Amino acid sequence: YIAWTGWDGSQSDPYFATNSDVFGANNFSTAVKVHSSPGQDDSTAMAVGSDGTIYLAWESFGGDMYVSKSTDVGATWNNPTRVNDVVGKASVGISTFLAWGGGKLHIVWSDERDDGEGDIYYDSSVDGVSFGADVLLNDSTYRYQEDPSVAVGGGPTCADTVYVVWQDFRSNKSYDVYGTRSTNGGAN
Repeated sequence: YIAWTGWDGSQSDPYFATNSDVFGANNFSTAVKVHSSPGQDDSTAMAVGSDGTIYLAWESFGGDMYVSKSTDVGATWNNPTRVNDVVGKASVGISTFLAWGGGKLHIVWSDERDDGEGDIYYDSSVDGVSFGADVLLNDSTYRYQEDPSVAVGGGPTCADTVYVVWQDFRSNKSYDVYGTRSTNGGAN
């Protein structure tokens, strides 16, 4: 599977395609536009659930995070769900902000809701449609926290461990990398 943000001549939107042979460039399926709206979309990410459900997430230029899912190998996609609780303040930069693991879809983003400079927020869903309350992850809200990335552990000993890292400018001198983890599937 491949997902990207494509330009159709008037706006950018998330697209999806499949390829039966990754070494054969001409084996891609016809691209499917996953979402089209009057506003533009950017920063597309993809994750595949253990049951084969494909999840796409993207950031709208309006500052919101959306997720859509397909249960038929990308032929059709459900109506997008907005993830962030506070409208118009989310952004992801260029990172892996979506991951599947431990029976859940995990998503992270930088959010300017509190101080206008960005904090790292997390949410998860078991169905890719229903999300809970956004959870603040960083412990310092001084200056910029941005470009988060998420991964979920595998195997029997860390299947419920969620790792999140991000760029952090709390030193006010240079960006450092900070991170946190949850050992219970993102519950805390």
